[in-house]
Amino acid sequence: MGATEGRGGPQGDEALITAVARGDTRASEGLYDRLAGVVDHALFRVFGRREPDHDDLVQATFEQIVTTLARQRFGRACNLPSLACSIATNVGVDALRTRRGSTHPPTARVPGAAGIGDMTGGLADAYPHHR
Repeated sequence: MGATEGRGGPQGDEALITAVARGDTRASEGLYDRLAGVVDHALFRVFGRREPDHDDLVQATFEQIVTTLARQRFGRACNLPSLACSIATNVGVDALRTRRGSTHPPTARVPGAAGIGDMTGGLADAYPHHR
């Protein structure tokens, strides 16, 4: 694995964050190289497969990453790949909600749980490969 493919390290990440925050458009290639695998993996985890609109979801994720960094809203409580994973997961879950026509988070049926009620749909339907 090369330096830009998952091992940018704190110094490399800091340079990318600083470049994006100051509006350096040349940083976009390095940012993509550093985070593309993380974003791809996170979206695959959400859907369980590569969706037809995968490229659009990747683009939406990177737009949010760049916006977060450019507005200096990355508090550095985690590393850059963790930020990318979190944003990609949120983009994927939002896409699932939109497809299902719901603004509520997906829910799952909890077998044997008394008093919870029937939570049909939810994760079991969203993730049929986990049945």
